[in-house]
Amino acid sequence: MSKDCAGCRHLAGTIHGYYAAGGHVHTAGWWIDSIDAPPSATGVVTYYVTAQAAPMTIQESSSTSVEHIPGRPVRYLVSVLVRPGSGSFTVTSRTLA
Repeated sequence: MSKDCAGCRHLAGTIHGYYAAGGHVHTAGWWIDSIDAPPSATGVVTYYVTAQAAPMTIQESSSTSVEHIPGRPVRYLVSVLVRPGSGSFTVTSRTLA
């Protein structure tokens, strides 16, 4: 997670909302199978991340039913915009599969 990652902040906010409403998210997380980084001629470095998401259960609030989501392969596109000389960067990501 990165403070400059809008997708990361959105995910964290969503999960925080579940817990604040009496819900939960239970998972063993995910693990990375591979990371591919094609060459870049710009200030944006792109990574294709292939991973396995573990099964999870989600309950959005204490009054909703529990959802069971099976484990599955996932693929993410992660882009990092590096600001030369500033030591800072911006991370964006999106799910491809």
